[in-house]
Amino acid sequence: MTQDDAIWLLEVYQPKKGFRISDDTMQNYFIPARRILSKDPTIGMPSCGCQFRTFVQITNSMFDQYKEEIIKEAYPKLPLPTKKGRPRGK
Repeated sequence: MTQDDAIWLLEVYQPKKGFRISDDTMQNYFIPARRILSKDPTIGMPSCGCQFRTFVQITNSMFDQYKEEIIKEAYPKLPLPTKKGRPRGK
């Protein structure tokens, strides 16, 4: 995945994740995102409208699974927030 791909995923695809599934959103957001995330440029439109929802769910799941790596690729100089534990009681 290139830095441009990662930025596109974060700035263009991510806001559209919850949008209504249609031919337009499939062509412009979900299919390109799936091609980037799976590293397979041959992925195309599902053959049946009944497969759209599953296609989108898998694509969204892949994005969520790799989101931290996508952020690192998109903005390599940006420090990631650290997870601080709660102070221990005595």
